[in-house]
Amino acid sequence: MTHLACNNILILATAALALTAMIGSNPAVASTRDSTLESELLARSDSVVIGTILAATPRRQPEGRIVTDYRVRVDSVEAGAMRDPATRNITVSLPGGTIDEDGQRVFGIPILIPGDIVRLFLRNPDGATPIGDAYLVTGLGDGIRLLARNADAFTFYSLSSNPDVALRWYADTIDVHIDDQLTDDIDDAATLAAIQDSLDEWNAVDCEHPTLVNVGLVNGFDAITGSGAGIHATNLIIFENTAQWDENRQDVDQWDLDTTIALTTIFHNPRTGEVLNFAIEFNDERFGFAVTGIPAAVDLENTLTHELGHVFGLDHTGQDIEQYWNQTMYFQAQVGETKKRSLEQDDINGLCTLYETDWSLNAETGGCSSAAQAFPWTTPLPTLVMLGAVLIIFCIRRRGY
Repeated sequence: MTHLACNNILILATAALALTAMIGSNPAVASTRDSTLESELLARSDSVVIGTILAATPRRQPEGRIVTDYRVRVDSVEAGAMRDPATRNITVSLPGGTIDEDGQRVFGIPILIPGDIVRLFLRNPDGATPIGDAYLVTGLGDGIRLLARNADAFTFYSLSSNPDVALRWYADTIDVHIDDQLTDDIDDAATLAAIQDSLDEWNAVDCEHPTLVNVGLVNGFDAITGSGAGIHATNLIIFENTAQWDENRQDVDQWDLDTTIALTTIFHNPRTGEVLNFAIEFNDERFGFAVTGIPAAVDLENTLTHELGHVFGLDHTGQDIEQYWNQTMYFQAQVGETKKRSLEQDDINGLCTLYETDWSLNAETGGCSSAAQAFPWTTPLPTLVMLGAVLIIFCIRRRGY
C-alpha cells in the first residue's frame, strides 16, 4: 500500500484511546480498563446534567492538536449543582475534530453533533477560579453518555464526515514493531510472549482480514513522528517511563488524565476511512503490569488484545447481547482480569463484518482507495464507555531516544 500517496493527498486523522485505572481499595493499583464506575464518576464530579448539543466548533491549538468546543444546553441537573444556578448553556472541550481535510479522532471520545442528547459528568476546572460557562468532562470520554443505542453489540469507528464509512485497513498485512525497552514489571521473554499471543488471537479469526505481523524489536523509534502533513505513527508498541509519558502529554490540562494507563493512536485518511498506521503507548512506570493474572496488576495480554481490536477499527461492544461484559471489546475490565485475552463471538463477528468486502482493494491496486465501503453498523458516536476509562488524546511528540 502506498502510504505516501495518501499522506500527500490529505492530512492525518487520528484516534487515541487511553485506558484508565480503577479507583478501588488500593489506589496505587491500576486496572486494565479504567473501570471508572458511575459511582466513582459521581464522586469526582461537581454536577451531572442531561443536555442537548447545540453546536460543535473545532479549533486548532498552537502545537497542532485539534480540539472541538461543544455548546451544550442544560436541560436538567441530575446531581450536584451548576456554579451559577441560572446557567442554561455551557461549553465543554474534547480532543479531536476536523478542520478542512485535517481530521483527528480519539478512541473513546465521541464525535457529537447538534441535536445529540447526552448525560455529562462535569467538574470545575482545577487550579484557578472558574471562568464563564466552561466545564471539564470527568474522566474525559467516560464522563459522556449518549442517550441512544446501536442496534448491534459490535460497533465500528467511522468517518466524522460520513458516518456510514467505517475506518479500516486496506492492506493484507499490518506490521507491528516493539520497542526494545520493555517493561521492568515482567521478564522480557514473558512480555514478548504475551504480545505475540495477543497478535495471534486476532490473526486466528477464521475469516478474511489483515494479518498482524510481528516485525520484532526496534530501537530509537518515536511512537509518533514527523510534523504538519507528514506526521504519522510508526506501528509501535512501547512502554514509556514517566518522563517520556509526561513529555508526550504536555499542555493538556483541559482534560482529565489522572488515571491513564495506555494510549492508542491511529492515523486514517479522512476521505476514505483507510487506516494508515498506529501507536500503542503504555504508561509503564506509574502502573504495574503482569502476565499471570495476579489481582494487583494490569494484565498485559488482556489490555493489548483489546487495544489491537481498536487498531483494526473496532469500537466498544454495546449492551445488546447476553454476556456483553465478557466480550474483549467491552469497555471495562477489573484489575487482574484475563478474560479479554481470548475473543468472544461478538468480537469475531465484528472483525469479520468489518472486513467482509473489498478490504484488500487498496493492497491490490496501490495508492489511496476511493471505494469507501458503507456499513449499517457504524456510528460516529461510540456507545460511550471505554475499556477502563478511556482517556485519549492526540499529542505532538517532542522526544527522540
